[in-house]
Amino acid sequence: MKSAILIAALLSTVLSGCSKPAPPPAAPVAAGQPATARQAIPTITKDNQGILTDTQRDGLNGANQVSDVLQKAEEERQKKMKEQGL
Repeated sequence: MKSAILIAALLSTVLSGCSKPAPPPAAPVAAGQPATARQAIPTITKDNQGILTDTQRDGLNGANQVSDVLQKAEEERQKKMKEQGL
């Protein structure tokens, strides 16, 4: 009886050693390590909504320039239509 329990315990130990190991826990980020791209972009909140990254600022400036060009083109188009009586 004791030998059957000993064999079962030994067999379960051997079989559990053959299973896949558990994945290692995630390593904590040290203070001295650089932040990843996702961590570098802060969430926009009410307190920091006026803060833009360089890319966001450049994008807004470009959009404003395009908007100005389109607005001038629309004004010229309307002026020409008025001259033609349309």
